[in-house]
Amino acid sequence: MVAGALILLLGCVGLHRAEAPVVEPGRVPAPARLHFLTGRLAIEEEDWETADRELQQALLFDPGSPWIWMALADAARGAGEELEERRRAQEAVRLGPEIPDSWTRLAQVHERAGDIRTAMEGYREAIDRGAGTEAWLPLCRILQKRDDPLYAATVREWARLPLADTEALRERGRMRLQVGDLEGAVADLGEVIVGEPGNARLRSEEHTSELQSQFRISDAVFCLKKK
Repeated sequence: MVAGALILLLGCVGLHRAEAPVVEPGRVPAPARLHFLTGRLAIEEEDWETADRELQQALLFDPGSPWIWMALADAARGAGEELEERRRAQEAVRLGPEIPDSWTRLAQVHERAGDIRTAMEGYREAIDRGAGTEAWLPLCRILQKRDDPLYAATVREWARLPLADTEALRERGRMRLQVGDLEGAVADLGEVIVGEPGNARLRSEEHTSELQSQFRISDAVFCLKKK
């Protein structure tokens, strides 16, 4: 059953491409916060005109906020204004070069524009500043697609970090299989199975140990060949 579950997990569709990280409202000063939150809500509702208007109002209170500039980049992207999105994302990096989210946001702009080398550099800048899956995953995907010799090393570097998100674990587990880290892949995919709804029994220490012991390297190899 465990091997079958592993096969099923490997057959699942991967993550959608990571989008801009969620911004914590508390990072925006109080006078600008209402406009900022209203603008973010408008982005969620794809009301780009309202989003831009509200975020521009927020900018009047705090023109130096990289978080507002990142949100403005989201609004510009939704409105189809690619050059303005790039300008705003660049401004976010200029104002907050220490913030990993600003680098991730700009890297996404470069990747969509086809400037892959600059995108890779941006994701690496974000990672060097402590970014999580939102930077690691697209960087690994780019390296994988390019058949880059750094792909395996980058996946193994990412594998040193703990993950709680089930979808991220599934994607990283697939990548670890591809680079030959079979035991690591089993560990990640085992966490996915344990975390799936309906598998509450497997969350106890006893059953988790039992689950891990049931995985076989041959199962992992078989799953990799089935891709």
